[in-house]
Amino acid sequence: MYPSEPPTAPLPAPVGQWQAPWPGQPGGALPPEGGIELQQIRTGGGGTGRKLAIGALAVVVLGGGTYATAELLSDDRGSASPQEAGERLLSALNRADVLGVIDLLPPGEREVLLDISGELSEQGERLGLLDETFRLDGIPGITIEITDPEFAVDELGDGIATVSLVDGEASVEIDGDLLSGSVGEVVEAIAEANDVEVEADDADQRVDIADELDEAEEEADDFGVEFVNPFAVTVVEIDGRWYPSVGFTIAEFARADAGSSRAPNLDDGVRPDGAESPEGVVQALLDAATDLDAEAALAVLEPGEMAAIQVYSELFLGDLGDGEDSGVTAELTDAEVTSLGDGVNRVVPTGLVVEGEFDDSTLALELADGCVSLVTESGDPDVEDLDIEICEGDDLADALPDEFGDTFDDIEVPEELTDLIEAFGPVEVGIITVERDGEHFFSPLRTLFDVAAISFRGLERTDLEAGGIVFEALTGGLDDEFEEFFEELGERFVEEFFEDDFEFDDELDFDDEFDDEFDEDDFEISRVPTGPAGSGPAGELLAGDVVTGSFPLGGEVAFTLVGSAGEAFIGAQATNGADLTITISDPATGEEIDFNDDFIRFDPEVLVVLEEGQVVTVTVAAFADGDAGEFVVYYER
Repeated sequence: MYPSEPPTAPLPAPVGQWQAPWPGQPGGALPPEGGIELQQIRTGGGGTGRKLAIGALAVVVLGGGTYATAELLSDDRGSASPQEAGERLLSALNRADVLGVIDLLPPGEREVLLDISGELSEQGERLGLLDETFRLDGIPGITIEITDPEFAVDELGDGIATVSLVDGEASVEIDGDLLSGSVGEVVEAIAEANDVEVEADDADQRVDIADELDEAEEEADDFGVEFVNPFAVTVVEIDGRWYPSVGFTIAEFARADAGSSRAPNLDDGVRPDGAESPEGVVQALLDAATDLDAEAALAVLEPGEMAAIQVYSELFLGDLGDGEDSGVTAELTDAEVTSLGDGVNRVVPTGLVVEGEFDDSTLALELADGCVSLVTESGDPDVEDLDIEICEGDDLADALPDEFGDTFDDIEVPEELTDLIEAFGPVEVGIITVERDGEHFFSPLRTLFDVAAISFRGLERTDLEAGGIVFEALTGGLDDEFEEFFEELGERFVEEFFEDDFEFDDELDFDDEFDDEFDEDDFEISRVPTGPAGSGPAGELLAGDVVTGSFPLGGEVAFTLVGSAGEAFIGAQATNGADLTITISDPATGEEIDFNDDFIRFDPEVLVVLEEGQVVTVTVAAFADGDAGEFVVYYER
């Protein structure tokens, strides 16, 4: 449920003062040398040596945390200037304080992210996916330090600016064991049942920000694109206070990528225009869709959450419809509205009429009284008309026309599959709306999350524990039943609908068929391979070389390449149709410069910028330890 007063973390201390990363610790002056070093509280479980799958780690990090120690904030949010907003954001990042970052955002973005993280936290702990020690106001196991930061402020327009970090030293340390201590017992049990050896790796990365920016700017110049500071955030002014914004930051990166020089202004773009009721929001969206009117759809978006899309709409509106007759009408005739608190509602359509005309054909779709009916009439005598009605509780095979329903009516659905589906129910998909100053708007982020969270809400912890239906599905206990069912379903589908159209030859060699249809000359390089080594003094690859090679089963072959200044195309082609990969790396450090798997069919190719005389290693391998074979590798400018 969406809280009426979402829990939040304490406000970051003003710049020049240090605030401890968890409540109850004293603050004071900044640490020596101007740094704000995060000190982590160890809340148990850190020394158990438990290992954590990378996938599970992603679920935990994205899943939210407990708020037992968080404090409610006062109404004095925002910063007095763009630079102060950037400095406070950096302070929260230094504490690895996700909640602190969220609290600095504009009201609309802050509310939706706190709503989402709050429910994820509650569901994650309820289902045993998260341990009670996990916190978002200072994540255990993550230490961030940014010392001697320097900022630059670029005023983009009225009420909008970019704050960029242009110098300083940054370091990130990860204690894998401490971080893995926040994993819930259910995740651990599922990993153990799968007998997977997994872990969260320790990490220690240090970066000189100015050096990183210089390298990024040189690469942008080489590729002829506009340089954008990756350590930049866009801030917006609301009621005299400045806030770093996720939406506007993404929009600014998109504007730079599009090469637009338009100076943004908060008064630009589509003006918000809400509906009188939650049901009116759904009708407005239906009208915009059937009228192909993108501007009308943008106008009904929740302005706090989607302000950036509305302000920057001119960047992409030209590629979208601006209103025309689609030949379709849609009317919402009934809906179930559920209040989620604080002006947030879920609207589930229960009555809907859609009618359309396309050339000589008509379509009528109606949802009413728990039934869906579809009637089509076609002017083409070769196209069969439909007249279908399906009601809640009906057997789908009985409701479909005979030519469809009879195909699958004797296939028995495994009881385990029915149990698995029921474990995630009841399913209630709707549109989430938000009330702002008496008007109602569509909330895309809340709606997407609401759909994704259906599985969490329906599940019980017993479903995920040993013996539960979801546990069995995740640990392979239902593989045999499901494999047999879906194999039979697929065979019946092919037999019924494609057997007369396609004849399958068990002896068919698809590689031979491909070679017959496509001339190999279409894929060959214009030069003839020179042999197993390049034309360089010690056999190195030089620009223009095409050389032969072979790789053993599951093996790889490495070549040394000497670069010529400018862009270089480096690729490989297998002569036996094998799926290859190619990796370009620095032989001195082992650092990967570029990688590609499939560029043309299964053949990889990369485009890199090399300096005159630069030496790199080119490694050719079969994808996923594939077959042995012969290949050619080439280097073109």
